[in-house]
Amino acid sequence: MVHPLGEALDPLSVAAALLAMVGSVVGLFDADGIYGKETLPLVDQAIAQDAVNLLVVSPAIIVLAVLTRRGCPRAYLVWLGLLAFTVYNYVIYAVSLHFGPLFLLWAAVLGLALYALLGGVAVAALDRVRARLAPIFTQRVRP
Repeated sequence: MVHPLGEALDPLSVAAALLAMVGSVVGLFDADGIYGKETLPLVDQAIAQDAVNLLVVSPAIIVLAVLTRRGCPRAYLVWLGLLAFTVYNYVIYAVSLHFGPLFLLWAAVLGLALYALLGGVAVAALDRVRARLAPIFTQRVRP
C-alpha cells in the first residue's frame, strides 16, 4: 500500500467523485436554473467543467482510488493530482458562482476532496514512491 490511511482516504475521494458526478448531471441538464444568474462566459466554463467532471475526472478518481489501494505509486500520484484539480474547480464553484441549489453539494465535494488531498500528501510514503519510480526515470532511451 502506498499510504497507510488508504482505507480512510480512498472512500473520501470516491464519495467526492460520486457527488461531483451528481452535481455535474444536474448542472448539465438544468444549466439555466443552476447557472442562470452567471455571465455567459462563466456559464460556458461551468458547463464545460461539468462535462469534464462527469466524463473524465470523477471516473478517473474512482479507478485511481482502487489502483492506489492496490499499491500502485503512479496511480497514487495521479490520484493526488486529480484531487488537487477537483479542489481547484470546486473552490471556483463554491465562491465564484451565485449561491444556489447546488451550493451544499459543491461545498461537500470541496471538503471531501480537500481532506483526501491533504491526508494523501501528509501520509505519502515518498521514499517508497521514489524507489518504485526511480528505474523509470533513470532509463536511457536508445537512439
